[in-house]
Amino acid sequence: VGFARHATEIAMAFACHERVAGRPLIDRQHVQLALAEMQAETAAIRALVWQFSRRRVPEQAKASIAKFQASDRAQVVIERAMALIGEQALLHGTGLERVFRDNRLTRIFEGTNQINRLAVIEDQQELLLAEVRRGRFNP
Repeated sequence: VGFARHATEIAMAFACHERVAGRPLIDRQHVQLALAEMQAETAAIRALVWQFSRRRVPEQAKASIAKFQASDRAQVVIERAMALIGEQALLHGTGLERVFRDNRLTRIFEGTNQINRLAVIEDQQELLLAEVRRGRFNP
């Protein structure tokens, strides 16, 4: 969530300071739409993490969902920020290149996102199979 928020802040600052044809970049509708999407995506992953972290008893499936969704969606936000900023996004001064690298690591440590996806079903597998045996879960 922090990586998505930071990328959004960098893109916002860039859009406010960068001028095209004498006007701030943020005056352009496509830039406003991109920034709004980034804010909405960040808010959604923050809400997901908060929703799943409020449980008294932690659940592997919920933790796995929060982990892979947050890191995958943050990557989308970061890439959108990079597209908005353009070639300057790769410069060390913006900090966006570091956010990109650091977020890529979150998709690997504490279990890759693919493993976390498997953990979601693995956590529910016995319950699902029991429902099938009882005849309650028919495709």
